[in-house]
Amino acid sequence: MDLTKNELIIKLEDISALHKKALAIKKKMLDFEPEDNYERTVKVPKFPLELNNEYDEEVLKLLENDVDHTAADAIEYMSKCYDTAYYPQKPAEYKEPTYKGADTRKSREKQSKFKLISNIGLGVCIFFLLGAIFGTATLQELPPILIIAALGAAAFFGGKYLGKKEKEVEDRLEAEAKAEYDTEIARLEQQYKNTIKLYEDECNAYILVRKEFLKKYADWREIYLESVKEELEISEKLEAERQAKVEKINNEEFTPVLNDLAELNDLLTTEYLPAVDIIIDLLKSGRADDLKEAINLYEDIVYRERQLQLEREKETQRHHEEELRRQDEERRYQEDKAFREQQERQRQYEERERQRQEERHYQEEKEFREKQERNRQYEENRRREEERRREAKAELDRKSREDSATRRQCNTCALATRCSVAFTRPNCASYRPR
Repeated sequence: MDLTKNELIIKLEDISALHKKALAIKKKMLDFEPEDNYERTVKVPKFPLELNNEYDEEVLKLLENDVDHTAADAIEYMSKCYDTAYYPQKPAEYKEPTYKGADTRKSREKQSKFKLISNIGLGVCIFFLLGAIFGTATLQELPPILIIAALGAAAFFGGKYLGKKEKEVEDRLEAEAKAEYDTEIARLEQQYKNTIKLYEDECNAYILVRKEFLKKYADWREIYLESVKEELEISEKLEAERQAKVEKINNEEFTPVLNDLAELNDLLTTEYLPAVDIIIDLLKSGRADDLKEAINLYEDIVYRERQLQLEREKETQRHHEEELRRQDEERRYQEDKAFREQQERQRQYEERERQRQEERHYQEEKEFREKQERNRQYEENRRREEERRREAKAELDRKSREDSATRRQCNTCALATRCSVAFTRPNCASYRPR
């Protein structure tokens, strides 16, 4: 039956109304969510991790939210995560310092000097002795030659003696340095042993803490699994309610509207139903006089819109590619900048390390020089004390010999009984032998 334009528009408007009603009912079915009024009988307690600082809070987020507590190996996995977060860190082994030895340069230099003096003295002694024995010296010339030979022998033995003393000083300094080094090594070893002992004690204490935590976690997990089971049962009930309600809406509302629409619509195929309002507007505006012309015009509009959309997509793609190029250039710039900054930081770090090394070497040299100075002062004081003792002993010996000579002189003097300075003055000018 042919319809007039107005009749066609009225019928299309009725079709549009039914179509919109069907879409509204369909959306109602898709959006329907039943109210959750079910009571929860299982209450999950607080996760069994004590919070003492911010780090514990970060660990709590990991253990509580990122671990699948429903997995069969949840407890084993939780143990590994807990170890990762809290297992005591083993202390690094100590580095044994390099043995540098004592600074015996001055002592070796002195030994070389004394050895040279000894060799020269030996040469002088041998030369003049041979001259005295095999030479043609007169009796008047012989004593000076022998004195020079004796002086050479004294230089030889004195150089040997002093060289031996300096060698003893060198050996003593080396022994002291080695003793200090051995003491430092022993201290470091003992310190490391004490650190390891503390570490082992921490590990033993940690094992007990972890065992207690895993026990609490296992209890917590049992309640958590019951809660998950309860939530699953409630979800199944809610889904059953939703399906029942959707089925009811489909049977009582949606299907009747579809039937009415199928009975009324003998003009448009299903693909043109979403565009029925556009077709109505084309007919009302006079741009189309009948349904076929309106559909053809709609197809032209859709085609042009599709072409415009393609152009917009191309333009969007071009802008996107330009943005990617800009981002790539920015990324390369930032990488180059970061590389330069890293190089500068590395240079500054190396410079600081060099300065620290120089400062450390300076401090070591300073400490070494101070130690050498202390050793020198000790040796100087010891030498002075020995010299003072020798002088005191020599003075005592001299006084003893003088007193003995004075007594012997006075005991053999004929004037001793009448002398007012008897036994007080050695080498008395008034001495008269008996």
